[in-house]
Amino acid sequence: MKPGNPVQPFRCRSLQCGLRVLLALALPLATGCYTYTQVGVETVAPGEAVRLRVFEQAVDRLPAQLERRTQVEGTVVNLDAGRLNLLPELGSVTTDPIALPVSDIEAISRRELDRTRTWVSVAVGAALGVGLLLSIEGEPAGTSGGPITEFMTGWSLRLGG
Repeated sequence: MKPGNPVQPFRCRSLQCGLRVLLALALPLATGCYTYTQVGVETVAPGEAVRLRVFEQAVDRLPAQLERRTQVEGTVVNLDAGRLNLLPELGSVTTDPIALPVSDIEAISRRELDRTRTWVSVAVGAALGVGLLLSIEGEPAGTSGGPITEFMTGWSLRLGG
């Protein structure tokens, strides 16, 4: 450090810099509003959204549509005779339910809405939107510095005959 030049703390003086910092802080929230909680296979119910991990040695027994994935997300159809019937989420492709032996499932997690993360994401998104609107500079197109007359005309409602 040079004499007479103390280390300055990080300060954002421009709105653009502030928006960048806010965006960087918002990135961890971009993972969505859901969390996954590990549960036992026997506790899942039909209609629940789950993410399951399949044992590496069981990957060869998976249906071809899963493309040798060890992790699959989907909706539980039912649990029947030691098999978990699952409707997998494979992007925009519509698939039929698949049956997985419970013995091939290493772990299963239930997807749950995290209300705190959702509200924080909404608040950060609103703050970013307001910040973006405030950062827009200049005059509206076609005003040439004068009043915006098309927004000043108002309206009237005729009452009676």
